[in-house]
Amino acid sequence: MVIIFLRGLPGSGKTSIAHKLEEKLDCAEVIHSDAFKIDYLKKHKDCDFADACKYSYSKTIKRLSTLSVKKIIIVEELFYDSDFVQKIRDFCREKNIRTFWFYLKRNLNKLLEIENSRKRKIKNTRGGLLKLQKDLDKIKIENEKIVLNDGNIDESVNFILENIKM
Repeated sequence: MVIIFLRGLPGSGKTSIAHKLEEKLDCAEVIHSDAFKIDYLKKHKDCDFADACKYSYSKTIKRLSTLSVKKIIIVEELFYDSDFVQKIRDFCREKNIRTFWFYLKRNLNKLLEIENSRKRKIKNTRGGLLKLQKDLDKIKIENEKIVLNDGNIDESVNFILENIKM
């Protein structure tokens, strides 16, 4: 099994890039960890975000545990929690899974434009994105590649494809 991890701030292009890669690589599955969080928050109205993250993390690892060895999987998530990143890395090491990590970055002003155009209850602020950016930057992942995604999804996808060796 090969897993391609995409991480970055909201609006950095994780989902769009994951779908393009899925088409080009004929992937077995794309795991959108945020979907687990959203589902949890809908079902548990009074919970806090940390609970939703813990739920999402456990669902992501559980989902990875059930997949076939000969598949290409893409996981897209913020990956700002160092404990979760370590669990994922340990899991992959134990299962002898080949991994590729990509950190998607985008201009903060562009991210704020995207956030303001989204029709959802929770919108990220400049301060919130800056704090989240610091949390993401603290996590150092061996051999992780930075993808400067300024909105050209095809360029970002091509960069990723050039940096994975199947």
